[in-house]
Amino acid sequence: MKRFLFGILIVFSAFSIKAQSLFVALDEVPNVSIEKTITSNQNLYAFSPNTGIGYRAANFRFRYWNGLFWTSLPTLNANNVFYDSAHQMRLAFHKNELYVGGSFYAQNEQIKGIVKWDGERWKSVAGGIQSSRIIHDEFSISGMKSFQNQLFVCGDFDLADGRDVKNLVRLQNDFWHPINSVGNSFNSLTVANDTLYVSGNFSEIESVECRNLAGFANDRWFEVPHSFTQNFIDLTSFQNHLVAINSEGFYFKNDQTWQKMGNMNLEIVSMNSIEEYNGKLYASGLFKDSKNNLIRLISIDQQTTEIILFDADIAATHSTEISLSTYDNKLVISGYFSKLKGKNFDHIAVLKPGNSILSGRVFIDNNRNCVFDAGDEPRQNALISLNNGSYYTSTNAQGFYSLFIPNNQTSTIKIFAKDNENPNCNGEERTVRTTNTDSVLVENFALQIDPGIVKLKASITGQNGFLAKHGYTEKYVLSCHSADKSKFPVLLSLKIDERLTDAVFSVKPTTISQHTIGWELSENQVIDIDFRIDPDLIEMNEKLLFEVNAQSINQANIAESSLEQMVVSAFDPNDKQCDKEEIVVGEKNLNYHIRFQNLGTAAAANIHVVDTIDPTMPLEYLQILDNSHHQHYSSSYKVRGHAIVWSFEEIYLMPQQWVGDEESSGYITYLAGLSNQLTVGQTIENTAYIYFDYQKPVVTNTTVSKVVEKPALYPNNSDDFTLFPNPTNGMIQVFAKNKNMLAAIVITTDGKIISSEKFSTNQASSTIDLSKLQAGIYWVRIEHSLGFETLPVVLTH
Repeated sequence: MKRFLFGILIVFSAFSIKAQSLFVALDEVPNVSIEKTITSNQNLYAFSPNTGIGYRAANFRFRYWNGLFWTSLPTLNANNVFYDSAHQMRLAFHKNELYVGGSFYAQNEQIKGIVKWDGERWKSVAGGIQSSRIIHDEFSISGMKSFQNQLFVCGDFDLADGRDVKNLVRLQNDFWHPINSVGNSFNSLTVANDTLYVSGNFSEIESVECRNLAGFANDRWFEVPHSFTQNFIDLTSFQNHLVAINSEGFYFKNDQTWQKMGNMNLEIVSMNSIEEYNGKLYASGLFKDSKNNLIRLISIDQQTTEIILFDADIAATHSTEISLSTYDNKLVISGYFSKLKGKNFDHIAVLKPGNSILSGRVFIDNNRNCVFDAGDEPRQNALISLNNGSYYTSTNAQGFYSLFIPNNQTSTIKIFAKDNENPNCNGEERTVRTTNTDSVLVENFALQIDPGIVKLKASITGQNGFLAKHGYTEKYVLSCHSADKSKFPVLLSLKIDERLTDAVFSVKPTTISQHTIGWELSENQVIDIDFRIDPDLIEMNEKLLFEVNAQSINQANIAESSLEQMVVSAFDPNDKQCDKEEIVVGEKNLNYHIRFQNLGTAAAANIHVVDTIDPTMPLEYLQILDNSHHQHYSSSYKVRGHAIVWSFEEIYLMPQQWVGDEESSGYITYLAGLSNQLTVGQTIENTAYIYFDYQKPVVTNTTVSKVVEKPALYPNNSDDFTLFPNPTNGMIQVFAKNKNMLAAIVITTDGKIISSEKFSTNQASSTIDLSKLQAGIYWVRIEHSLGFETLPVVLTH
């Protein structure tokens, strides 16, 4: 459920309190409290520890958000964990791998103090980091930073891979290198302007005299002059310059001078995280104002400081500390909180200054008063477009949607209702105008059902889409449904190819006659059917046709649909299919079928299918025809931009090597709408991405549908065959370049078969006699072991 905070920014000279910051919930909540976040490789990683007290066991849980859905990494079970304000966990990315550091052990102490996720598993790092203390062996890692292909780590520890070190080391080529120092106390690392900086309480690093602040560049350490008497709490960078933080403020290093940032009379007690965003530094931690009010989040630049969240603004079960990250040009705020300034949030919120929120609810207005109240129904998966299809979104289970829109701009928003849903209250399209102030605009859509146009629908879907496997038993789903119960009873019939055998039905048919199976249904029904593709009766590359008819007994309502399949020997188990390679201007939709199969070595707990829709094809109409595992999963999806996301949560799909093809596979079939502005020559290209848990996505083939003025009756697919002479006055020869022929069939332009010759053995050439035919254009269909090609021939006399 999306929830929002909004209001007006009140500025008091250079120092201000942001009375209401424009927070919005992330598109999908992580369902767990969040301790820290970090962003890399277009993903937002969230760390959620589950710990006890003292010497304790802990479960380190990590999830990442890729902009469309959350994915869980395997839990890291740790022991001897010290985790408190003095023993924090640190996150860093080094060489595209996630590193986690802190006072813990794991995997029978093979992992010590630091661990990395390499994309497949948690692994130890070069013998680890730890303490040699016997009684109190806790240690801490206060900073980790990747710099010039080396990982620098500082904190309170004296062993790295079992060798003596002094609280500051660097990892290079999977080996820890000690960094010698005098003072040996370090608390922060940062990178600014191609230089690594470290702060703490020390007087010398690698024989270079320095006081509590040093830099590293070009493989050497050097002193960073300053006149501060207060110890440094933290370091960060702003506009590619070093910023040092002590209890008195933020200090910006400009060449050899230091300048205090903002106009702040706040005491800095502790720092949690800092992010540069939108021309400012956002800092979370614990701050105090002159009245001893506790503050958790501020923003600061060279001239101004804003208080964004007081401690009292945060309602949390465990801690009011918050973590900051930037993701997708937004500032992400996370923690243990359930509320911010009295508004509900589930551990994570997003802030995007300079933008307003356009939000609202779509609902079925059953009592027709244009207001959502008792008896009305939230409309899930309602499709909404912004600015004539520049961006799409869909509503969640509670009927809510939310969009960021720039300030000081006019935008249009449009809802695409179903055939029987009428947005009578205030129309299907609205114009909204934002001011130059961050704000929330609310646009609700009340949809009223017109029972006179509720349709009866029937369809058949093959598990393998538009393909059927030669010699195997194929599974099909036959469905009949209507939102209007008065359409029932319904007579449902399925006409099948006479060569299909060994039929099995999940619902017993009422009638079976002349290759037509019938049912009399009293309610919405889904019927599972098995047919065997008998190799003795059905040849390779032949077509199978299924025709469905549903007719209401009491009303004049009829629904019809069909499915045509090509019989093939094998196919990629993770693929995408489209029912048309060519379409003409004015066609309404394309039928897509996506298949997935677990070819791994373990069960897939969660599967997400992301289908990218060509920008030339607005999603004006989207209808889910069927999906596998329909006994457990409704056909739910969400639309974001030009992508559709299906989520099979907790599906636990077993691998093919354990359970075979059938139990390791799944699919989705849907109709996508077409634009009325398609022009001849345009192509519609779509690719699906299939995510099995945290594995890299399986990328399907790309389907291509071309817009033509008039589709070719028999398109030529390759140049593997040639006809000579062409034109001809009677006799032609067919030559095969790379394939052997199984048959040659002559067909008229209206589809009538004139002659057909099958060859007992594969042939590389053949002669065809057309002398008895009238002059004109004919098609020669050449069948081979991998399919068929069709070539035109011109006959003259």
